Amino acid sequence: MHDRELCGTGDGSSILIVEDEPAHAAAICRALQAAAPGSRTEVVGTLRACREVIASRPPDIALVDLNLPDGNAVELLTSPAGDGRFPIVVMTSFGNEQIAVHAMKAGALDYVVKSPVAFSEMPHTVERALREWSLRMERMDAEARHRALEERLRQSEKMEAIGRLAGGIAHDFNNQLAGIMGFAELLLDSLGDDSLRKYADNILKASRRAAGLTRKLLTFARKSSIVKAPTDIHAVIGEVVALLQHSIDKRIDIALHLDAQPSEIQGDPSQLPNALLNLALNARDAMPQGGLLTLATATVQRGRRTEGLDLDPGPYLRITVTDTGVGMDAETRRHLFEPFFTTKGPGEGTGLGLASVYATVRSHGGDLVVESAPGCGTTIQVFLPFGIAAPQIVAVDAAPLRFPASGRILLLDDEELVRDLAAGILRDAGYQVVTGADGEDALRRFGLAQQPFDLVILDLMMPRLGGRDTFAAMRRIDPSVRVLVVSGLPLDGEAQLVLDEGAAGFLSKPFERAELLRKVADAIAPPPALPVD
Repeated sequence: MHDRELCGTGDGSSILIVEDEPAHAAAICRALQAAAPGSRTEVVGTLRACREVIASRPPDIALVDLNLPDGNAVELLTSPAGDGRFPIVVMTSFGNEQIAVHAMKAGALDYVVKSPVAFSEMPHTVERALREWSLRMERMDAEARHRALEERLRQSEKMEAIGRLAGGIAHDFNNQLAGIMGFAELLLDSLGDDSLRKYADNILKASRRAAGLTRKLLTFARKSSIVKAPTDIHAVIGEVVALLQHSIDKRIDIALHLDAQPSEIQGDPSQLPNALLNLALNARDAMPQGGLLTLATATVQRGRRTEGLDLDPGPYLRITVTDTGVGMDAETRRHLFEPFFTTKGPGEGTGLGLASVYATVRSHGGDLVVESAPGCGTTIQVFLPFGIAAPQIVAVDAAPLRFPASGRILLLDDEELVRDLAAGILRDAGYQVVTGADGEDALRRFGLAQQPFDLVILDLMMPRLGGRDTFAAMRRIDPSVRVLVVSGLPLDGEAQLVLDEGAAGFLSKPFERAELLRKVADAIAPPPALPVD
């Protein structure tokens, strides 16, 4: 036998024999070819030649002599050359139990003492090793899938817990912002000095930006409702690119590969552009020295669930955002979509952009996957389902406000700052206002009132008796009571339930004075009369 020789050319298993004794190699070849003439058997006599074969064409199984002219088979087992891609059976002329244990610990699947009988039985040894290897690989794959599912469950539970925390923070922060914004407006109107008015105006602008951050938090917490309407993703990408052109480094090129057909999905026409813009801006920031930003789309059909993606089978529009930037390590990827996590310096990012992207995609029934490595750029794939059309909410221009206003209002809010602010705005507009701090206080004032209230402004999150229970109790006292629901959370969940049960309107905190007065006027106004035939 030469240093490298083929003993078969069939379409069966590929077997690599690493044996420096030509007679032994020939005996093994004859046995294998007799039992499996379709197998492809290759013979080499050194570890160096073995590694060359593995690098160019890994076999299905390798039969390796323990002691070779240029080394020991254990070196092959413990080096990256084998890499666990195929089973290795170690052969030796010494029936030493210690050697066998050493070889098996190093990764050998089996251990054979060379003899004429062992050579003749080699086809059975190979068949057994391949079968055991296949079972081992199936078990390892199942364990890997199980670990991935456990990791995904832990990640989901962690994100859910962070979401609840973020939602609570946003709700409480919105209460404080409502007071800051409202009193800043009142201060702005009452000041005559332009320099002082500028200070008040800056307070108002800053509080509006802070309100934008809480909206992102609520989006991440999935407490922000979405409106699904026909949305052309290609048009959305066009808008994103148009915005980028005013802020992107001239050294960054933008490439578009928009191949999705169709390109229209049922999605939120406000949240989706923000999500794609956040992805693009994140890619821009990852290329401080310039590079290539690629936005691509495709229509894909997802079959059974696969590792790393929580998607039901069906058609999806895939959006791919790729940059040639600095890339990320595994630890950064694990935390990428958590709120407040950022790799940027102080003052350069809030850590909410990608968190809101994650929430938007998940709220649309989609998912996303990230591929990145340090120095190799980043690719984020977003999968959005082609959903069923839902009714589109159409904004209607509100009627102009009329002053002075009139009517009796019961204002209920446990936050003294918000309660005093709203009461002051309403009284200045001409309303009579009675205030209360919780649900039980509200029911007492409502039941003992000598004159009926034209409107109840009801905060949903109150101590002692919650807003929904308070509303139900008021309806039992007076079925015609008109209630304006107020909450630091968007219109969703319990707020929507109260509206479905008959509330006259909804007002989200933080609110500005004009918005409060308009919502109150709309809620107090009698419903339009039905046409008479």
